[in-house]
Amino acid sequence: MNSTIVNNEITVSYSDGFEIMSSEELDNAYVGVTDDKWGIWDKDNHVIITLLWQKANPMLVALADVKAIAMKNESMAAKMYKNNHYDGKGFFSETIDGKKAEGYWFEYDVASVRQQAASVLFKNRNNIYSLSVFARADDPDFEDILHQAVRSVRIK
Repeated sequence: MNSTIVNNEITVSYSDGFEIMSSEELDNAYVGVTDDKWGIWDKDNHVIITLLWQKANPMLVALADVKAIAMKNESMAAKMYKNNHYDGKGFFSETIDGKKAEGYWFEYDVASVRQQAASVLFKNRNNIYSLSVFARADDPDFEDILHQAVRSVRIK
């Protein structure tokens, strides 16, 4: 098991099959997204796990409702993937290292291959984080990978 510290406040653990993505790979995966980002991928199994964050006003972060943020992010994802046969699959609640988190999952197409994704949003200090997992839609281990990713996060 490997681990790394992201944004000086989040520790993420991951298995040996994953490699840390370069900034170029992340920029290709998130075209036009200017948020700070970190990610890993398992090229053999076509799984990507990313952590994006956005610094915000401390008062805004304190008052922001994570569920409302997740709903807004889902709406942005629907627009971003609208030409890729976006199909929203719903919302869910999680806990990341004791903090309330809200997520959503969806499917979309890339180069005629159906993909599935889930994003889980949580707050810490002055940051709003989005932990996302991407895999092929036919990956039977997707839910396990998502739950492992959620459990792998430790907040300082």
